[in-house]
Amino acid sequence: MPDARITLEPSPERGRGTEQLISGRSGAYITMAHKVPRTRYFKILGRADCDDWVVIDTLFMTPDKPARIKSNPEYYLGGGFRDHEPHTQCLGLFAKKFKAGDDERLAGADGVVFDGDSYTITKGTNGLPIGNIKVFMRGWAIKFVDPTPEDLKTLLSKRPGQVIDVLQLKAGLFWIEQHRATEYATAIRALIPKHELVSIEGWNEVNRELLEALATLDPAAGDASFWMGILAAGVEKTKFANPDNPVSARTGGDAPRIAGNILACSGDLSLVPELERIAYATTVYQHKLAAAKALAALGRPDVATKIGQRIRHDRWQAITQGDPMFVYTCPYRSRSAPNGAAANGIVNKPNTSDKEAL
Repeated sequence: MPDARITLEPSPERGRGTEQLISGRSGAYITMAHKVPRTRYFKILGRADCDDWVVIDTLFMTPDKPARIKSNPEYYLGGGFRDHEPHTQCLGLFAKKFKAGDDERLAGADGVVFDGDSYTITKGTNGLPIGNIKVFMRGWAIKFVDPTPEDLKTLLSKRPGQVIDVLQLKAGLFWIEQHRATEYATAIRALIPKHELVSIEGWNEVNRELLEALATLDPAAGDASFWMGILAAGVEKTKFANPDNPVSARTGGDAPRIAGNILACSGDLSLVPELERIAYATTVYQHKLAAAKALAALGRPDVATKIGQRIRHDRWQAITQGDPMFVYTCPYRSRSAPNGAAANGIVNKPNTSDKEAL
């Protein structure tokens, strides 16, 4: 059993109630992967799969259920009761294992994280709504620690594979950002795929986290061509869009926002011609907006005005009104920044005070 109750801070970008922040009554931190915040680094001690028998039943088909529901209807009928779901029963089973202290897989662990997507029934009840079933769900025993330099070096040596590896990478990047550990910027840059692999549809969760960490720690680890290449991906021709009728990319919103912010802070006027080409030619809304905002920061606000005259897009007014998704600050400030993002879409001039805005 863990020595002390686990209490975690919520991820800055997620709302309260969406993550598991404290350990259970057993003292162990046992939860599903999608509920783990990225604010605390942990070691992976080993596999701790749920490969156990559980009981399934419908709400009223066991003798004691009606009495239990009558005694506490808000709990059982209010939408929060999940003990009857087989995969959730794994959490309770492992709480008992922690209390018993006789499962070698849990020795020295603070808790277990399960991959809900791996849940499957391995032995069923022939279609009956009640009875015993055997389930399998991947799980890992974890220990919350502060990472060592060797831990972080190993973490950044390869891209993550399983869901637990993704969670550990996110937690490691959070620690690196919070401690301004710029010595890891080069390793982070090496993990980001080339532009052709992360075009408008290629910015998955891992790539976005890496990109934001790089922009926060050391933007120079990616030169101007790197950041410009991210914006240029929006020039890709699509079947249902053209430069005067831009569409929204499903996964690429953060990437052009970050790249545009870095270029806006560079103060490099030699970037203006390529940014102007991208702003006019891109068929993707986020890339067009990011390029136009960067141009405005580099002394060319007229480009945004001209684009606004050519296209009809409800969100294009964000150029002048300040879209909260495209707040630019110099230097770039990530979602993990202790003070949060700046307000009102202000872009501070490079090498000036925070109060001076473009």
